[in-house]
Amino acid sequence: IEFCFEVFQNFSDENKELQMVRHSNNSGMSLVVAPETEEKVRSRSWWASNRPKVNTTTLDQYKFTNVDFIKIDTENYVLPILKGAINTLENNNPILQIEATDPIVSDLDNFLEKIGYQLYDTFSVERFYKR
Repeated sequence: IEFCFEVFQNFSDENKELQMVRHSNNSGMSLVVAPETEEKVRSRSWWASNRPKVNTTTLDQYKFTNVDFIKIDTENYVLPILKGAINTLENNNPILQIEATDPIVSDLDNFLEKIGYQLYDTFSVERFYKR
């Protein structure tokens, strides 16, 4: 039996408050305002006016077990999420599918390599990692 659990939460490396930009007609185009997303925020002027504050938590706080796959599509806000998921990654060894573009790709690869993950495939902007 397979089970898919989708978590809609604002994840980061710690509990904190961040500013988020949201598109009024497309929730999939929302992102947190951070150095990793700065280029995307600047490139879309319509995001400038709608910036609510959101609270974040870590993935590790959920203490998930039996996790075999994690997909992250956060407009390059990836490393803080992974840093808040170290225990989940180490205890479960899930396959990772991460949407990432320059300039964070090399930092992402280096971070994941340090915790035992290797890039094993790519498709467009999707990067797949496994231990």
